[in-house]
Amino acid sequence: KERAFIDCKNLNHLLFPQLETVGRDAFSGCSLKIIDFPRLRELLFSVFDGIELETTSFPLLKTIGDSVFSQQKLKIVNFMHVEVIGDQSFEGCKQLLKVDSPVLKQLGFSSFANCEMLTDVNIPQTLQIEDSAFKNCTSLTNFCALQVKKIGSHCLNNCSSLTQLNFPNLEHVGDCAFISCPSLEKLNAPQILVLEKKVCFGCKSLAEIRLDNLCTMDEGCFEQCSCLKTVSFEQLTRVPTYCFSDCEQLSSMYLPQATHIGFEAFFYCVGLKELLLPKVTELETKALNSCQKLTNLYLPKVKVIGNAAFYQCKSLKNVVFQNLISMAPNAFELCNLNCLYLKELQQFNQLIKVSSLRQIGFSYLVAPRLTKAHMSFFSKNHKLEAVEKAFSMIPTQLLECPCGECLLCQGKLDDKIKIQKTNHRTNQKLKSELTLALHQVETKNQEKIERYLEFEHKIVQENGMKISQIIVNYCEMGRE
Repeated sequence: KERAFIDCKNLNHLLFPQLETVGRDAFSGCSLKIIDFPRLRELLFSVFDGIELETTSFPLLKTIGDSVFSQQKLKIVNFMHVEVIGDQSFEGCKQLLKVDSPVLKQLGFSSFANCEMLTDVNIPQTLQIEDSAFKNCTSLTNFCALQVKKIGSHCLNNCSSLTQLNFPNLEHVGDCAFISCPSLEKLNAPQILVLEKKVCFGCKSLAEIRLDNLCTMDEGCFEQCSCLKTVSFEQLTRVPTYCFSDCEQLSSMYLPQATHIGFEAFFYCVGLKELLLPKVTELETKALNSCQKLTNLYLPKVKVIGNAAFYQCKSLKNVVFQNLISMAPNAFELCNLNCLYLKELQQFNQLIKVSSLRQIGFSYLVAPRLTKAHMSFFSKNHKLEAVEKAFSMIPTQLLECPCGECLLCQGKLDDKIKIQKTNHRTNQKLKSELTLALHQVETKNQEKIERYLEFEHKIVQENGMKISQIIVNYCEMGRE
């Protein structure tokens, strides 16, 4: 019963062959080292407070309650019939080396947290692991939980010796579950559906992930995973804030179902060369900021581009938009684009003033439907010749600007910029050039891109204006 042997200071060994129930604080304050209760099935309360147990034998035990073995000196936990382990049951057992519980179904909150010497965990039948269950188990190297379906927040936080994790049936992972696992190299969870915030934040060795069925991911999931190289999420519909920020070795990404790219989602992915986003409709602020190795992008569904979305993408040469209607004025700041064709663009968002024409990031803009533009593009501080060149294909007589001071408002562009209206039916020379260029790019998509870029580069070298006209005709023929 409760407090039955409390403060029996000289009691160090107990054997009760027929014992089935133990009351709260029954052995608190004793000097027990060894306990043998062969018929005991439940330990529901804290019964060993103040004891430094080293060896236990509970061959029939099925349920362990909250804080039962917390702070003990146990080295091996081998409970062959235990199905439930409560909150903080083994928290702070700093000498615990191994956990083997083959029929365990559920682990409570912080159940093995701060077990600094723990190296092996075998819980093959466990279905759910609660928050912080193995937090700060810094020596943990082998973790087997093959049937687990849900892992709580901070579950394996700061398990700094873990190198790989395999969860064939895992479906849901809580916030920061694997955060600060610097040695983790491989994560295999093909059935996973949901990742909450910062799941793998700071896993600097993580190079390989398999998350075939992932549908939902929260912010910062793979932030600062600097060794991550190739990622493909075929079911993911949204890439949230900071998700792949500072993944410096990430080289390719395939997101066939994604429709939204969040704030700084790919910020400073300096190694990113290939990005496929066929269904994305919106790029938020700084979405691809400082992706310095991106060269070509095909974004057919994008309608809105936020502030500095492509800032300092210095290798970016060609971008194709088919449905863009709104773009921040410095979306391509410090890029080196030659010609930017925006068939549906109607307005530049009035967000941040562009301090110089060089910062706009392109040499020519082709936007036949543009009617609103930020006045900074036509600042009187810019050289008239540079403005004429950059906006030579814009119908400036249709643009609206209320400032009253810029080149546009003063009417200085009306006489200088002449919109050359071309008809592909009558302009046989341009049509012939275009047809010749297209003739060699009718097979594979990649060959189309490569050959057309070569054609574009050659024409631009000869005459920058000419390529703008050709692109307009090319798109008017319905051949985007």
